[in-house]
Amino acid sequence: IHRLLEEIPTFVIRRRQTTATLHNFKLLKEIRDREVKAKEIFTAGMVNIIDVSNGEADVYSQDRTTIYKVKLSAEGFCSCFDASRTTLLCKHARAVGMAI
Repeated sequence: IHRLLEEIPTFVIRRRQTTATLHNFKLLKEIRDREVKAKEIFTAGMVNIIDVSNGEADVYSQDRTTIYKVKLSAEGFCSCFDASRTTLLCKHARAVGMAI
């Protein structure tokens, strides 16, 4: 029993490390996917810079049905749904960053 009790903390630590590693992997994949989509948007010419000094731009959605307002600043802003649900920069803001 003592041996089992000694191994439990090691198991818990390993499990936490594995969970953290998995979370980091998913986060890196999400960032990479956003970068790929941002490059597609930028390359397709779907970024219209309004004011370079303020980082303001209009960005078309990938299906070109919606125009999102983007402003790059310390906190960053995009009018898309994705930007409102996460702290990561959305693909539209990343595309503006590539254009400026």
